[in-house]
Amino acid sequence: MNITTRHLALTAAGLFAATAAIDIPHDQAEPFVSTADFALEALFAFSLAAATVTLASLARAAGAWVARAGFGLAAAGSGALSVVAAATHVNGHDVLGSVFPIGLLAILLGYLTLAVGDLRRRVEPRFAGLVLLAALVGMIALGDGYGLLAWSVGWVGIAALLGPSPVRQKAQEPAIAA
Repeated sequence: MNITTRHLALTAAGLFAATAAIDIPHDQAEPFVSTADFALEALFAFSLAAATVTLASLARAAGAWVARAGFGLAAAGSGALSVVAAATHVNGHDVLGSVFPIGLLAILLGYLTLAVGDLRRRVEPRFAGLVLLAALVGMIALGDGYGLLAWSVGWVGIAALLGPSPVRQKAQEPAIAA
């Protein structure tokens, strides 16, 4: 089976949802005191890593420079956040705190670039920039826990924009009579 960008987007969505499932009912202590604290941070790091790989894949496939720049900048920001979350997991408390807002700013600038490119019809898949920007705004507005669900929904949206899986598409094609 070939792993597609759609699969990567669905992986990111699932990991963000799993992170939210722990984060919503659990208040993470600082420094970490429970297994749930460490599990939450590990899942968050993996979620961000999956988002980074997905964004990088979209950047590589982009035809227009604005899409490559937007996906690439967002991937760099997401990667920075992933490193922060991984370091926090390893140390059991918040580290590299000043890198977090820089990473979030890079994501925001990347998504804004993509949204503008979307409005100018320069981003593929169409509406990806708008979906990602809406998910980020939802994440910020909803805050911890529920905000992760907004990111999860955004990645499901990206997977939907990338189209049906190639396996299902082949199965749905009518057979050609000889």
